[in-house]
Amino acid sequence: MCTELGADPGLWSGLSPLEPKPWFEQAMGAFAVAYRAAVAEQAEMAIQALIGTRDRDLNAWFDVHGQNTGTFRSAHFGPEPLSDPIPDRDPLRSVTRFESDLFARDGFHCRYCNARVVPGSVTKLMQALLGKDHFDATSRSNEARHGIKLTFSAALDHVVPYSRGGQTHSDNLVTACWACNYGKADFTLAEMGLEDPREREPQVDKWRGLTDVPICEGCGTGKDPEFIQSHPSGGLWHVDSCMPPPDWSGR
Repeated sequence: MCTELGADPGLWSGLSPLEPKPWFEQAMGAFAVAYRAAVAEQAEMAIQALIGTRDRDLNAWFDVHGQNTGTFRSAHFGPEPLSDPIPDRDPLRSVTRFESDLFARDGFHCRYCNARVVPGSVTKLMQALLGKDHFDATSRSNEARHGIKLTFSAALDHVVPYSRGGQTHSDNLVTACWACNYGKADFTLAEMGLEDPREREPQVDKWRGLTDVPICEGCGTGKDPEFIQSHPSGGLWHVDSCMPPPDWSGR
């Protein structure tokens, strides 16, 4: 039994594999403060703000409960019969080409649990700015990675699982936090006892997954944001100090 999910299926959420803890929103708020401080080259402020993310609590919640929810839910609801004939698998499995557009479509919120999420580019930059000792986004083991990376990383979930014939198409893809994406795994909505997230409108508000924090292409920081401007050839640059030469043609 999953102690977070509970023993009574009648009390399980029909929206997400496992409901977020009440303090998760505060943890993401603390990370947003830390990230903005880090890109502004205020490392000490960023490190202090990260304390509010409750890294180890997030890490343990994801590792023990979040990523394993599907095992417990599917054991209760049972397997869904395979369609006959079984659909051919979509030759396209990678969702990378859809990420930018669909994360924006869904307001950088998980379509299952509604948690705010951040793309991999944000967590990788956080590690680059503060170092792995303070924010580990890339280690292979869950134990080493920061709880924010594990719990609030953005992913695209095949609502109808790819392994069950689900198409890699915007109509079958929704933004999900890692906890919901790994928790749902290759189970169908029926096997998880979940409603279809596509039948609910995405939450689109001012949250942009921290992708709206201006970062200079030249120095890789967001210090002095009032001097960061777009360049005709692409990207954002600090005026004068970091601007590329006139013949620069972009990345």
